[in-house]
Amino acid sequence: MASAFDKLRNRADSMKKLSEKIDTEKNGYDDARLWKLTVDKKQTGSAVIRFLPAPEGEEFPYVRRFEYFIKKGNKWYIENCRSTLGEADPMNEYFFEFRGENPTEAQKTAARKYSRSTNYIANIYVVSDPKNPENEGKVFLFKFGARIFQKIEGALKPEFADITAINPFDLWEGANFKLRARELDGQRSYDMSVFDNCGPAITRPDGSPDDAAMEKMWNAQYKLLDEIA
Repeated sequence: MASAFDKLRNRADSMKKLSEKIDTEKNGYDDARLWKLTVDKKQTGSAVIRFLPAPEGEEFPYVRRFEYFIKKGNKWYIENCRSTLGEADPMNEYFFEFRGENPTEAQKTAARKYSRSTNYIANIYVVSDPKNPENEGKVFLFKFGARIFQKIEGALKPEFADITAINPFDLWEGANFKLRARELDGQRSYDMSVFDNCGPAITRPDGSPDDAAMEKMWNAQYKLLDEIA
């Protein structure tokens, strides 16, 4: 068995990995593991995805992360909030200084500027991506906001008694998610997104669940807890 030092002789492999790392650093916040919906100039776009169960060794199929994305003057503050981990965050404490019992209008404006955003991260299987068909049939991480999370919550806990609750993350009895984006009040909105009929994530030609393909898909998932470590 080759020692750690002997592995250094494989210089071509080391150079390839180093080159790939440099490319990743140059891409900044781009992450090949993350899937994003492609929209046109009118902020319109659609795709079909499937939310996946928790990865092996983890309890839940998504993680929640608080983030700051603030511009002050010509400078940016872009950072995850440590309150994600249940810890105190200096920016969070600074933000709450603007929220007294009787805040002034200036304090309200400042509070909105320094407020944190809430995002969720889950594994997905891309069923249909018309703008990027090369993504279809692959597993990605998907970062989404409160509006899409409300759709998931509504599926798990329907507001009306005549709607049957479903687990969107279930491979056999879950449902594909028709993700639809449009511009609403000057911002991108996902309000038209809906869950499709329930059924297996992947089926055989006869319509029965393809357990082998779904197991392969499940094993291709990314660890979610790493995203808030």
